[in-house]
Amino acid sequence: MGSPWMVRALLATMAAALSGCTLLSGFGEFRADGAADMGARDSSVEPDSGLDAGPTDAGDVDANDADVPLVRLTVRFSSGSDAEVGTGTVLNSQPSGLVCTATGCELSVRAGSSVLLRTVAWASVSNWGTGVCASGPTCALVLTTDTTLTITPVALGNLAFVTSIAYPIGAGPVLSVPAADAECGVRAAAAGLPGTYVALIGPTRAERLDHVPAGNPGWIRLDGRVAVRVGVTIDPSISRLVHPIDVDENGGTVPVNDTAIAYIAPAPDCPGPILPTLGLVHATDAAFVSDSGSIPCSAAFLSARLYCLRAPTRAFDALPEPSVDADAVYVFITENGASSRTDNDTACATEAAAAGLPGSYRALLGDSTTAPLSIVARPDAALRRADHHLLALRASDFLSETTLFTAPSQHADGTPHIDLVMTGFALLNPRGSSSLTETCRDWTSTSGSDVFGATYCISAARPGAVANPDAYARLYSSYSRVLALGCDMPQSVYCIRTN
Repeated sequence: MGSPWMVRALLATMAAALSGCTLLSGFGEFRADGAADMGARDSSVEPDSGLDAGPTDAGDVDANDADVPLVRLTVRFSSGSDAEVGTGTVLNSQPSGLVCTATGCELSVRAGSSVLLRTVAWASVSNWGTGVCASGPTCALVLTTDTTLTITPVALGNLAFVTSIAYPIGAGPVLSVPAADAECGVRAAAAGLPGTYVALIGPTRAERLDHVPAGNPGWIRLDGRVAVRVGVTIDPSISRLVHPIDVDENGGTVPVNDTAIAYIAPAPDCPGPILPTLGLVHATDAAFVSDSGSIPCSAAFLSARLYCLRAPTRAFDALPEPSVDADAVYVFITENGASSRTDNDTACATEAAAAGLPGSYRALLGDSTTAPLSIVARPDAALRRADHHLLALRASDFLSETTLFTAPSQHADGTPHIDLVMTGFALLNPRGSSSLTETCRDWTSTSGSDVFGATYCISAARPGAVANPDAYARLYSSYSRVLALGCDMPQSVYCIRTN
């Protein structure tokens, strides 16, 4: 019957054929919940740091079996590959061991083994080779002989990151714009990122904006999530980030309430040479560059990070956006809130239907007798906002210690709501509890007080539990419970899918 490795390879090929697969099979995006999405790539899927999704075992091939000969996979980058990708770092493999240079990659495995190739989250492949895999970020193969692929990797957008290092204010790379630019380049090169970068920084707002690459080309983070859509200006007066720029050059997420330097105005009266203005890296509104105001000279002991943007940029018609998820639990905001729970429920249902969101909706309000999320029938379903971007892997993560991927700051039609929203969730622990004095008497009265959250936040942290003691920073500490206001205030509420 031939040598053992040939039998195993034959069995692997037969198994692939019986399952309806060819020897070389293309797979779509693998979602964080384990289900394969064969359609367009959904950039809101929680990034996977490894490549453990999809098929990685063909038959019973043992990678350490000396009786099975080694075969080589060679990947070459076509002349049409996107120069913005930096081909030497764009591709990974499962099993690991793929060695890449600027011109291609190589991997040796035992014959009959399965291999999954996958790009980094901010890139994809427009062409894996004729008859190999469909365009997309992944390609799965069963290797029985030496195989060569010529692929065309492409960038999904212009990269933006916040530095993994916080720098002392008044020293080092934050002393000047050229020094900050150089530090962004150093951090990008150390992480293996392609291209050159500039810092989102300047001595004045106007000069900082002049320093940003022109044309509003749009920006994505290293996890593939959109930070700034194409055509949106990075300007404190109008900026609405899709996701906060809180992912560093290594793909890690920096702590909530960390700060980044936005302006470095001269400060001749200070012991140090600058008077910086800081932004909050987790903010999704203008506060990401201008929350703090100028830091006083007495705060020269503070440190802050830098925002870095790829420059020069390229033009994209659009950046990766997710589509409707019929199984997700959606949350949005209505401005038609009232003191009555019934009226709030009605407003939520009406606006969800008008926007075409799937499912049934009620107002997400705490009261003295009911747990807020008890109205959600599927707490393990993904939580999304109206533009379909992922807020959390599970609806039950809302109001919990889990930091959201972005802020729940949208109306049902996807327009932004950058303001306060009434919740009734207790200002003090335990999280998620409520009382009559914080819920307008369980939504039966216009007298008394109600607890409000800030929709531009990504954390449910208790107010005051922040690194920056500034009063503005406290307002950015919680999307569910920031402060108590009168029940006669204009009211907005969160609406959430219940079925």
